[in-house]
Amino acid sequence: MPARQLLGFVLAATAALLIAVLAYRSSDERATMVDSINSTVDGLLQVQLVWAYLKNAESSQRGYMLTGDEQRLDLYTAAQAALPVELEKLQRFAGHDPMQRRRLDQLQGLARQKMAELNRMIALQREGRRDEALSVLRGEGNATMDTMRGLVREMQNAERQELADRRRAWEDAFGLSAYITWGSTAVLLLLICASAVMAYAEHRSREVENWIKGSLVGLGLRLQGEQRVHELAAAVVEFLATRLDAKVGAMYVTQGHGVFERMAGYALAPDAGPASIRAGEGLAGQALQARALQHVRNVPAGYLPVTSGTGRASPAELVVVPVVLSGVALAVVELGLFRQLRAEELDSRSPACWSPRERRWRSPATAVRPSKPWSVPRSPAGSRWIWCSWTS
Repeated sequence: MPARQLLGFVLAATAALLIAVLAYRSSDERATMVDSINSTVDGLLQVQLVWAYLKNAESSQRGYMLTGDEQRLDLYTAAQAALPVELEKLQRFAGHDPMQRRRLDQLQGLARQKMAELNRMIALQREGRRDEALSVLRGEGNATMDTMRGLVREMQNAERQELADRRRAWEDAFGLSAYITWGSTAVLLLLICASAVMAYAEHRSREVENWIKGSLVGLGLRLQGEQRVHELAAAVVEFLATRLDAKVGAMYVTQGHGVFERMAGYALAPDAGPASIRAGEGLAGQALQARALQHVRNVPAGYLPVTSGTGRASPAELVVVPVVLSGVALAVVELGLFRQLRAEELDSRSPACWSPRERRWRSPATAVRPSKPWSVPRSPAGSRWIWCSWTS
């Protein structure tokens, strides 16, 4: 697996794990807040229930004293049975708040005191001692009820305040959860975009590599075997022009003493330029002298023109590539294009500098390595030939 893809996978896995942990903690915190709110609400309802039993017991006792009807004591009897259980339940909602626990202990004592008072007044009423029962009601009974009423109000206010605090805490937790959710979504989208960019870059890199390899193989096949220099030059220019979609091209080959003669052309006009050049003269000569590729945009009118039966135009871009072996310039290729060259095309045609340490060529223009150095023997007819045995 490529290092960039492995890095992307590790980053995505780490981000997913971090998002999962944050989401779990946020969800757990919200669940805790909800439980706290529910507990506070239940505690508030329990206080109201205990207070309702106490009021029902007192109302039932007063109804009995007014009417003498034993059936009026049904609510009192129910409260007498339920209050110990409900007060015990109320203990669970007091939590660790010391003030609320003190109020609850005080309420339990007052509730037992109130139920004892009610029981004593009912007993006096049954014995016919109504005046004594009314005296207890007007004295101790009212005072105890007023004290419990104030205490219950304090407990309810404390529970309501705690409920408000816990609701605010829940809202904060919900807001944090929303931030985590949106942040996680943004991170995941960023990772997806980064993965897409990395995948595209990897795909593009492979396309460039395949394009270069195809150029190397194609040019190597065209240059195999022993060929005359003009045949070799024509094969190179034709291949490069076709491969790069160039509309015009020319190749100049060394004749010795810094002179380079045009050995081949591709769609050249009759007045395309001189038949020979010298190193340092013009763009082609400068590329030969500098042993470096020359890339020109906005080509001047009339330079390396592209002609057809109905018109004539200048190329939009011009590239001049020297063919260099062991620091010696052997040839130069000029190509004119109507389109803009891509970066990999320029990189792949950078100056080729072959040496025993560098076992490859870096340009389709010189994308093959000669098995033997260039030689310039004399043919039987006395004409100069350039022989080369090529291997891809």
